[in-house]
Amino acid sequence: MTHAHSRRCFLEASLVAGAAIATPRNLFATEALHPSPYLTARSESSAPPKPGFAVTDFHVHLSNPLSIEQALQLGKERGVQIGIVEHPGQGYPINTDADLKKYIDGLRKYPVHVGLQPVYTGWSKSFSKPVLDQLDYVLMDALTLPRPDGGWLAIWQIDTVVDDGEEFMTYYMPFIEQVLTTEPIDIFAWPTFLPLPIARQYAQLWTPQRVDRIIELARARKIAIEINEVAHVPDENFIGRAKRAGLKFSFGTDSRNEHAAHLYYCYQMVQRCGITEGDMFIVKGK
Repeated sequence: MTHAHSRRCFLEASLVAGAAIATPRNLFATEALHPSPYLTARSESSAPPKPGFAVTDFHVHLSNPLSIEQALQLGKERGVQIGIVEHPGQGYPINTDADLKKYIDGLRKYPVHVGLQPVYTGWSKSFSKPVLDQLDYVLMDALTLPRPDGGWLAIWQIDTVVDDGEEFMTYYMPFIEQVLTTEPIDIFAWPTFLPLPIARQYAQLWTPQRVDRIIELARARKIAIEINEVAHVPDENFIGRAKRAGLKFSFGTDSRNEHAAHLYYCYQMVQRCGITEGDMFIVKGK
């Protein structure tokens, strides 16, 4: 069982190490001239301008390097509202209604949105609907795939072995479909991310048919699409198609450190895809 802290710390290290050994054209679903902010330092002056509407980073994790006070300060400095998420389930701190209620009540003292980020399917069975309804939102990715022989394949790890891209997609797509059709979520995070061994094949593997299938399922349940800052996914093509289909978007850094509320790729996609305030995800009841 991989714990929440090690999962994301290992992920960030994996992305950096992966770029060091192979810098493919679409390593993180983006052109090489738009590398991840984890890989290339940028001056604030070179960043795209902040949009003319309210912005939220819905994907922030608290950690030893990032307290709630520090997250709020970063948000204030960068003009970004903060959304906090935590992982539920075995090996994580939230496993019962009492755990979840304590988590929610603890964050309600602060001017943040309160969310949850499940890792494994079926997570919601551990909680009652009245307590889940107290959350502002739930976001979930499809980075932890069930193996046919049991266990899980963590595709965000640098040592993930994928020999055949097309074969991988034959079980990746059904899992994405499962997440989008059966899990009680509001935001689909890390959409279209590919493991490092096949990252170069992004344009080939994410065919129009596969992209449209994700968009179709997300639209059916009104699930928003996260524009992910660390991995630069989804790409401009996906975002354009999703926007034309009427989907909503959220921004997320998936940060546990000073990268919280630092939105470069997200703002870039706002400019390139013509994203407006009306295209943005709004938390329940807001």
